[in-house]
Amino acid sequence: MSSEGSLVKRYIRGLGLGMLLQLAIGPVCLLVFSTAGTEGFGPACALVLAVGLVDGLYIGLAVAGVGRLLERRTARRLFRVSGGLVLLLFGADLLLSLWGISLLPTLSLGSAAAGPFVRGLLLTLSNPLTIAFWGGVFTARLSEESFTGGELAAFSLGAVSATFLFLTAVAALGTVLRRFLPQAVITGLNGAVGLLIVWFGLRLLWQARRPEDG
Repeated sequence: MSSEGSLVKRYIRGLGLGMLLQLAIGPVCLLVFSTAGTEGFGPACALVLAVGLVDGLYIGLAVAGVGRLLERRTARRLFRVSGGLVLLLFGADLLLSLWGISLLPTLSLGSAAAGPFVRGLLLTLSNPLTIAFWGGVFTARLSEESFTGGELAAFSLGAVSATFLFLTAVAALGTVLRRFLPQAVITGLNGAVGLLIVWFGLRLLWQARRPEDG
């Protein structure tokens, strides 16, 4: 196989691996959908950009071997507690925003795009699902296969591309629904998304308190 063909093959494999994370619908995906529905496609894409950058960071850490930290019980519990609290904060903020109340006013930072971008950074950095996926599954794949430097770059690029492709499609869907659905329905959807994010947070906190977590 030619060098170019090998790189394309690695890219496609990385893309497929990245889609596994995206298809496991989680709080980040829900937040992208909600942001598109309430603020529009541009702010949602700013959020997607932040998520993609953090995914790239975690891939770099996985390549460096930092994923082994997740084998430690204390580290997993810390990630779950911090992630659960962040999810509760974002979910509550989304619910309260239905009544014009904001728990996170400082995330606006003076521009329309900065708010979603910073929210995306914070939520993705604290999301244990993202940490576990890139730190565990990605690291395991690297240990199973032999990569040249170029192949590793192509594989990693494919994995990050999955984030941008999938979440941009989610943002587009949210934008379309914003244009065609009544405001009452959009409000109801945002409320449902907020409740789901709160549920994700509570579930993580419950998992963190279990003494048998090992």
